Amino acid sequence: MHEILSLNPLITRLLLAACALAGIYYLARLLTNRQVAVATVICFALYPVFLSEILLTQGREMAGHMGLLALTLCGLLAMARPPLFDDKVERPRINVRAQIVMAVIIVAYVITQFFKGGAARDILPVIPFVMLIWISTLYRRVRAWRWVVGIICIGFLLALIFK
Repeated sequence: MHEILSLNPLITRLLLAACALAGIYYLARLLTNRQVAVATVICFALYPVFLSEILLTQGREMAGHMGLLALTLCGLLAMARPPLFDDKVERPRINVRAQIVMAVIIVAYVITQFFKGGAARDILPVIPFVMLIWISTLYRRVRAWRWVVGIICIGFLLALIFK
């Protein structure tokens, strides 16, 4: 009976990853719309640090964080643009209270890891919040937001292939 219930460690990690991605989708969908939620899940799923933790390959934290830096810079540049309108309706933003809660969680977690002396991969639990905020910002302010997110996802894939 024990042999029937035991799973291959890789299958277990993939099941956990699927649950994590489903949770990220649910949170992103709750706070934004389906398009932004799907883009956030895809971006996080391709994030090299997430994949290296799931697949237990050599860490590619620096390349992954450089891709996250690119997403952050794109988001900051987008902040200088006014919100877009669809059918004369301004594209919605994430509720400001939800943004504040996510920011507090991110800052508290990063400070905790700093004092704990954690590695770069230890901030993995808050990366979906960062991605959700920036992808939502791109959706709201950049007409070609899918292209920007797509290019960043390609960068994540390249970081996995070429250390």
